[in-house]
Amino acid sequence: MILNKVSIITPTYNHEKYIAQCIISVINQSFINWEMIIVNDGSTDNTENEILKIAATEPRIKYYKQANKGLYKLAETYNFALAQSDGEFVAILEGDDYWYSHYLQTQIPVFDDKTIDFAWCRADVVNYKNEVLRQYPRSYNNHIFNIPNSSVIQTLLDSFPVPVSWIFRKSKLTFIGGFLQNSMLPTVDLPTILALSRNSIFHYNNTNLVAYRRQIEQATRKYTVEISMGMKSVVLAHVNNLTEDEKKSIGLSFKKIESILNNKLTMSYSIYGRSCLVRKEYNQAINSFVKSITNPSDLLLSWRIKSILGVAMAWLKLDLEWMAKLLGKNTYK
Repeated sequence: MILNKVSIITPTYNHEKYIAQCIISVINQSFINWEMIIVNDGSTDNTENEILKIAATEPRIKYYKQANKGLYKLAETYNFALAQSDGEFVAILEGDDYWYSHYLQTQIPVFDDKTIDFAWCRADVVNYKNEVLRQYPRSYNNHIFNIPNSSVIQTLLDSFPVPVSWIFRKSKLTFIGGFLQNSMLPTVDLPTILALSRNSIFHYNNTNLVAYRRQIEQATRKYTVEISMGMKSVVLAHVNNLTEDEKKSIGLSFKKIESILNNKLTMSYSIYGRSCLVRKEYNQAINSFVKSITNPSDLLLSWRIKSILGVAMAWLKLDLEWMAKLLGKNTYK
């Protein structure tokens, strides 16, 4: 392990439009003691050529290609990259996201405090044009620092800080078994952070230092509902396994946590239905909107109305983006 070195893990799949910007954002960092470990998960587009053009001129990039494993084996991809790393710290930068040039220079000194095992920051959410749509997280309090231990669950339920902003102390990450994944969840972020939260202090910087891409083609966009269902399963199982003191530190009852997760699932059905409309998958859109209407939750009536309108649009084979644009909202197009 090389002290103060950052190992950047970059899984990528069909990111030909964005991977060059991703890599260049690392090369442009004012902090220079890094290595970038790119794992191409069997891309079928021009992603590999885009990577190789830049990697040929940058010795700090390590490039690996594997047969497609997909999101439900994402932990295998991440842990393969982790095994190739030799830095003291591990950062995540997926192939369609990017960093601002002062990100590492700002965040790495945080770890001079040996009690800090994990750092994250505020992120700009951008579209395919790099236009800023919003920021994550939307709000924060001491729970985002995981003070006391396990209390970060409140933050995760409210406004999940996105992985593009994450840096781990590698020794602590390996202590919990590396990147973790539940078989029901097509991501590694939530199980890994929950495991880390039981005995680690986090650091949060409320400055926009990174950019998280939201675009209709991204893989997780097609798994919106599965992510919400998996999140519900993972969080409730985690809370059940906590000690009584840890449960008290969360500041929310089990019933309240369950209610929040049910609300998120209702929203996910509606959000997924809307993305189906954009892709002209009208039958899937109807199915998803109906589930949003009927899923037990205590959400405001406005979400039900959106889903009812979505059903009508699907029958007419239209999307909702014209209405979003009319109302001055972000569109999926």
